[in-house]
Amino acid sequence: MKLKLALIILSTLPLYLVGQNFQAVSTSNKSGIHKIYFNPAEMAGSAFKNHINAFTMGFSASTNAVSLNLPFSFLNIITGNVPQQYKNAQGNINWDRSWFALDRGNSNKYANVNFEFRGPAYMQSLGKRNAIALAMRTRFNMSISNVSQNLINFAISAVDTGLNAVRAINDNSISINANAYQEYAGSFARVLIDDDKHSIKIGVTAKYLQGIASGSFENNELDIALAQSDDTLFINKSDVKLQYSNIDFLDKYKNNGALSLVLPRFRDINGSGLGVDVSGAYLWKPKSSSLLIGKSDYMAKIGIAILDIGTINMKQNVVRYSAQNASPVKFYADSNFAAAFAQGTDSGLTYIKRFAQQNLNYQTQNGQYVVNLPTTISLQFDYNVIKYIYVGVNWNQALISSRRVAFRRPSSFTLVPRFESKKLEFAVPVMVYDDYKQFGVGAFLRIGPVFLGSDNLVKSITGNTLNGVDFYFGVSSGLPSKKKKKSD
Repeated sequence: MKLKLALIILSTLPLYLVGQNFQAVSTSNKSGIHKIYFNPAEMAGSAFKNHINAFTMGFSASTNAVSLNLPFSFLNIITGNVPQQYKNAQGNINWDRSWFALDRGNSNKYANVNFEFRGPAYMQSLGKRNAIALAMRTRFNMSISNVSQNLINFAISAVDTGLNAVRAINDNSISINANAYQEYAGSFARVLIDDDKHSIKIGVTAKYLQGIASGSFENNELDIALAQSDDTLFINKSDVKLQYSNIDFLDKYKNNGALSLVLPRFRDINGSGLGVDVSGAYLWKPKSSSLLIGKSDYMAKIGIAILDIGTINMKQNVVRYSAQNASPVKFYADSNFAAAFAQGTDSGLTYIKRFAQQNLNYQTQNGQYVVNLPTTISLQFDYNVIKYIYVGVNWNQALISSRRVAFRRPSSFTLVPRFESKKLEFAVPVMVYDDYKQFGVGAFLRIGPVFLGSDNLVKSITGNTLNGVDFYFGVSSGLPSKKKKKSD
């Protein structure tokens, strides 16, 4: 591995990995058990007596740093049908530098990557007022933030060594967080008030969390320059912090795909923690004709939830240190460096750690650290325009800073017009996402128990040019609740 790989690593990482908002699912009255992930209060008095999720999977990625212009379709990547001419000897995609187009218009670059698998889950109504649920899911997140254009230009210079190549930088920053964990949850919801005009519900979800893998890198100050030979780097000044646990789990993901994250082995568990969601919902049910109001039995609904309150304590296989220097140090990206990373990410980081111990002011930190959950405040509004036609609004505001060691869900605002019936549902979510920096239009379709959708369909399938992808699909079904007939 040489410095010439730098740009490819920075460019492909946000597009090769894959998260999810499920906006259309969150507004649907037919989502049943899935309500526990957005507003557990809505389980009570729902459209189902019971509801089962067989499986649901979602993945997404977005960045403002680079777009990918492929000679094949994104569908080829998903199905594993990339033409052989674009693969290397190992059968992996041979990423070509010419496929990447940089966006130089933004001062600070970022990338957000997520994967979510919702395993078997079950919801049961207890009478007309109560409901309980048990669920499990696996979540993976990676965020790269505060990336300066200078740092990207420097990475490019490792590939493009022409007359205008950037050979040094001293004004840069970058923060990287990567986290994966397993969640086991129990939920309870109750209808507090229910009369002819109003309904008020509350709900709570308690979670036991197992930390699978975690890593973070924080660059406070870095002054570096390439020597005449591209495999030698002068580190003139540095102040960085690095911590990780079970980082070689990323190699498993890279080699085996997203399904390798599902149901991790016991030896992959490196930490534990607790989490909680709390929520409430209000329904307005005016005495209107059944010709106007659908079987949801409300004209307007307002919900509020605080999601993912909690932490995971990573305490096994942990490496934590900081490194600084104020006088120049040489770093050689030679064959030994390449061989270390060829053995895996953990082996490569061990090589870098040994270099820091021998050449920099190396300081070991405490042997465990805390990863914050993606704490978010969620506000929901839904309006039954007429019979089967609804318009929903979701506002999700992240309460976690992008610089913290955390699993972070970026803020978003979404408008979701939809047609909703028992056997058929479709929606067109219109979304401002990535902390309100990007715009997307999605689509959602449910036929019976099977559903699939995207919160950002336009960027996901527009030709072969990508700077964001987003898809989800699943199978879930249940027995409907018996509703009392409403008089005209």
